[in-house]
Amino acid sequence: WSVAIAPSFGADPRLELSVAPGPGPSEIAKIAFDDQGRMLLAERAAPSGAYDFDVLTTEATGRVLRYLPAPPGTGGPQWQLQPDEY
Repeated sequence: WSVAIAPSFGADPRLELSVAPGPGPSEIAKIAFDDQGRMLLAERAAPSGAYDFDVLTTEATGRVLRYLPAPPGTGGPQWQLQPDEY
């Protein structure tokens, strides 16, 4: 979500992005933008809380998602998923 900060704060909430759930509990660890204006979200598994550091996170739950800005005048989220295959 986002809101305007000028001339007044928070008068126009707007949904920017909706991320589909991954294969397990996770959190967005990093947000970056590339030179083409795309947004990259790095998602990792939530920390396990293990004090012995034997297992820090759940395996196979991290992912990287890439989004493009939605075309002007599009209702709803302002970013659209742009999948890619490696």
